[in-house]
Amino acid sequence: MGSNTHLYLSALTACLTAALFGYRVGFIGGLLVLPSFLSHFHLSDLPAHLLAIAQARIVTLWLVGALLGVPLGMPVCSRFGRKWCLLFSAGMYVAGGVLQLVDFGGKGTPGVFEAGRFLNGLGVGCGTLVSPM
Repeated sequence: MGSNTHLYLSALTACLTAALFGYRVGFIGGLLVLPSFLSHFHLSDLPAHLLAIAQARIVTLWLVGALLGVPLGMPVCSRFGRKWCLLFSAGMYVAGGVLQLVDFGGKGTPGVFEAGRFLNGLGVGCGTLVSPM
């Protein structure tokens, strides 16, 4: 590899992590108002104040996960190194995405979706810590 290849690869990784952060923050607003999303998770039947609480919980769980993902990544980075920490954060990100996509038994339980949001946030927070390193 050339002398600058590692530099460009590192910069690309940091940029992709930042893009994932922005993407995950931005797309949820459009998803929360989709009629298909609301009916699948039985949120369209809720009164307005309970719907607002459910939507706020979905958004907040990701942000809390991202906030907690940074300190969670510190011991992983110091013990196993940056490469394994980045793989660990990518694994959490993918696992959270899978939990958000998989419909367990067709019941549309928001709890599994919310757990996926939290795990996805942990992965993004951990990745945000390690990728600039």
